[in-house]
Amino acid sequence: MDFPQAETAIPTRRRSIDLAAVVVLLLTVVCSCGSEEGAKGAIKAIRTSGVTSRPTTSVVNKVGKIIVGAHCGNGEQLIGGGYSFSRPPLHRDPPANELAIEASYPASTSEWRVIAFNPDSEVNGPNSGVSVIAEAYCLGAASPHVGMQIASSRPSSIPFDTHTSTTVPCPPGSTLTSGGFTTNHIANVEGLYNAWLLASAPQIDAAGHAVGWHIDSNPISSTNYPPPTITAYAFCSQQNLQAGTSLAASISEQSPPFYNYREGEVSCDQADFSPGGGYEFVGDELVPRIAYYNAAMNGNSGWQFKGIHGHQAWDNSTQMKVWVVCLKKPASNITVRINSPADNSFLPLAGSPPDHTQPITFDASAYDTSGSLLPASAVRWEWENDGQPFGNTSSFSASLTAGVCVPLQHNVTVTVTDSTGHTATDSITVYAYSICAPPSPSPRPS
Repeated sequence: MDFPQAETAIPTRRRSIDLAAVVVLLLTVVCSCGSEEGAKGAIKAIRTSGVTSRPTTSVVNKVGKIIVGAHCGNGEQLIGGGYSFSRPPLHRDPPANELAIEASYPASTSEWRVIAFNPDSEVNGPNSGVSVIAEAYCLGAASPHVGMQIASSRPSSIPFDTHTSTTVPCPPGSTLTSGGFTTNHIANVEGLYNAWLLASAPQIDAAGHAVGWHIDSNPISSTNYPPPTITAYAFCSQQNLQAGTSLAASISEQSPPFYNYREGEVSCDQADFSPGGGYEFVGDELVPRIAYYNAAMNGNSGWQFKGIHGHQAWDNSTQMKVWVVCLKKPASNITVRINSPADNSFLPLAGSPPDHTQPITFDASAYDTSGSLLPASAVRWEWENDGQPFGNTSSFSASLTAGVCVPLQHNVTVTVTDSTGHTATDSITVYAYSICAPPSPSPRPS
């Protein structure tokens, strides 16, 4: 299906992205930084299985904006996010009046926010009942502090009929983990042209590392709507995360000219994991398009994208690209320490019956690799006394069998397991005995 050309010729500054070179338009950066806790130094250990997806869902039950915020759990750290709809768009040839994503970005260092726009003319329109899903990707509470910060471009009004790339870099010395965008709605046109977005993807340096985020747009003046205002966001780690090689996969559209569902995914290297990714629509920029799924693969092993796109009869060069931000995943460590009772201590406590001590408090603490105390709920607790289970919390009371007059040795071990499956163990030896009772008087001879 052919679409009419815009009334004004479209001068474009087309960007060719590869892993060798990237042309960037750098804008003024606004930095919203997390705490500076911990000095920069050696990268501490984090495992990919310690990344958890925390989705939040909102069902479309109104016309206009739908705002969904996803958050991490207690003690976890937000490092990225994504979005999806519960069903694909209804219209394919071409898409029209579809739900569109106006924003997917780190609203703070603790919230990934997604804003959808419903262009239906009434509440019970075709988009009613669709779920908008925001996903927060969170490091487990046992992970070291990564010092997340948000860099953003100044909000910019995008000129008509010009391919414009809005780019924001991470601050020097930091590592990109994810990125996103905000834009303003343009009535029902954004449900046809993906809120005017052509790309929301990582900016790649010559070494193949993601160093910032870029948003590409080309609003068409013949639509008689004001041009959009767009902001790009880069979500960056100050410490303890190391960039892997970010990759792209192209989805070919060498087919008859029509619009259809298209999807693709790209995986990180086995030694990497992904908290972020994005997409590009490449080719004829007058072609309608919709991006309705932009989220991590299972286990954060890569990135998946789903959209609607196509090409006109005279141009079969269009394609979609899926981008993934990859980070290194060195092995992680946690530690645990028994606080009480003290190692090699004697517990001369009279009990009842006399071969048991009175209740003794067993208490331990778990720490991440930076030495910070972990919440007791962040790990699983398993205590053993002489190889037998006898506790499953960080602190509890229990009686031990005791030797009467002679101390009885006990070997006590605690094991903690974090969300990655990593474990740490501490052991003590204690001696328990009951105080000897005074001897009974001998009966007098009669």
